Amino acid sequence: MTSPQKTKFETETPDTLVMNGVNGSSQGIKGALKFQANVRVMANGGKTDLDTNQISVTNADSATLLIAIATSFKSFKNVGGDPEALVRTHIAAASKKSFGSLRKDHIAEHQRLFRRAALDLGTSEMAKRPTNERIQNPDKTNDPHLATLYFQFGRYLLICSSRPGCQPANLQGIWNESMNPPWGSKYTDNINTEMNYWPAEVTNLSECHEPLFDLIKDCSHTGALTAKTFYDCPGWVLHHNTDGWRGTAPINHSNHGIWPTGGAWLCQHLWWHYAYTLDKEFLRETAYPIMKSAAEFFADYLIEDPRNDKGWLISGPSNSPENGGLVMGPTMDHQIIRNLFAHCIESARILGVDAEFAERLKTMRAKIAPNGFAEIFFCRIDDKVDATFLCFVQFIIADVCDHDRACTGGFGHLCHQVPDRARPQHQHLLALKILPRP
Repeated sequence: MTSPQKTKFETETPDTLVMNGVNGSSQGIKGALKFQANVRVMANGGKTDLDTNQISVTNADSATLLIAIATSFKSFKNVGGDPEALVRTHIAAASKKSFGSLRKDHIAEHQRLFRRAALDLGTSEMAKRPTNERIQNPDKTNDPHLATLYFQFGRYLLICSSRPGCQPANLQGIWNESMNPPWGSKYTDNINTEMNYWPAEVTNLSECHEPLFDLIKDCSHTGALTAKTFYDCPGWVLHHNTDGWRGTAPINHSNHGIWPTGGAWLCQHLWWHYAYTLDKEFLRETAYPIMKSAAEFFADYLIEDPRNDKGWLISGPSNSPENGGLVMGPTMDHQIIRNLFAHCIESARILGVDAEFAERLKTMRAKIAPNGFAEIFFCRIDDKVDATFLCFVQFIIADVCDHDRACTGGFGHLCHQVPDRARPQHQHLLALKILPRP
C-alpha cells in the first residue's frame, strides 16, 4: 500500500494494515486534513504475513480484502473529524459479513437505483461489437444502442460519485488519482457541475442530487460574504468555480472568472427537484430561501442599460462562458436571472409568502433585456420533451459525435426562453447561428 501523500504505516493486528497520513501543502498553505486507510485480510486457510506496508497471503483457498478510508473533513470550515473512528466502524461492520453477503448487498444497492430508468432507442448488429470498437466512428455506423449505453453510463457515474452525505460529483468524480489534477478536480459552475446533475431528476436518481444541494447551501453562506465584499449587494453570489472549501469569489482571469451567475444557475437544480418530487417541505425549508437570497443579489445588481432609452435591465460586468471577454449584458446571464426570478415568483405563490417581493421580481423580470435568439439544431425531438432531458440527450449525442461538449449557448432554448419562431422546424445537432435581436 502506497500513497503520494505524507504517510506512516502500522500493523494493528496480524491481519490488518493501517496507513495514517496528512494531505500535502498547496499555494503556501500547510496540509491539515488527516486521513486513515485500513486493509484487513480475511483469509480462508494458508498463511497471512504483514510487513511495513504490505500484506502477503500464501497457500490460502481464498482471501477477502476489506478496505476502509476516511478523512478528518467534517465541513468546509471544520477538519477536526476522527478518521480512525470512522474506519474502525466500517471495518468492524463489514467483518461480520461473508463475501457472498457483501456482494449481494452491493448488487442490491446498485440495482435499487440503476434499474429505475430504461431507454430504448432501438438496436442493430453493431450492439454485438465490443464497446471500444463501437465508439470509434459512431457517426458512420447505425448504432442507436450506443446512445442508450452512454445514457446509462452517465447514470452509473452519478450513482457511484454522488450519494447523500458525500461530496457532490466534481470534474473527475471519485476517480481522480492525481495530486495536481486538471482544473483542480473542482466544480466548474459555468456548465460542468450542472451537466453532471442533468440526469438526476429526469432519470429517477433524485437522492443523488442531495450532495449538490448541500454544496449550494454552503455556497449561499460563503457567497453572502462575496456579494457584500465584491459588490456591496445583499443575498449571495457564486462565480464560475468552487471547491471543497466553498470558495465563491472570481478566480483565474477576469475574462472568464468574473461571471456572477454560477449560483443562480445551480439554483435551477433546486427548482427541478421540487418540480419532480412536489416536496413542499423541501421547497419551503431548503430551495426557496436559497433561491430568494440569490434573487435578492440580482435585484440589487442589475442596472439600466445606458446605451438605449428602453429601460432594459442588464447584468455586468460579466462574460459569456466558453467565449470569454468582459461585457455588459451577456444574453446567458439574462436568461439565467430570468429563470431564477420565475422560479422564485412561482415558489412564493405556492408557499403563500413574500407577495411584495414576488411582485418586484415580476416587474424587474419583464424589464430584463430581451434575448438575441439562436437557431439551435438538435436531434429531432418533440418540443414537449422536458428541458432537462433534452439537455442530457444533447450532451450524449454531442459527445458521442465528438462535438464541443460545452453547450452553454443553448441555455435559453433549453429553458423555453427562445420564441417558437426561432426554433427550427427540423431539429438536428448540426450548427449554432446567432441572429440579431428583434
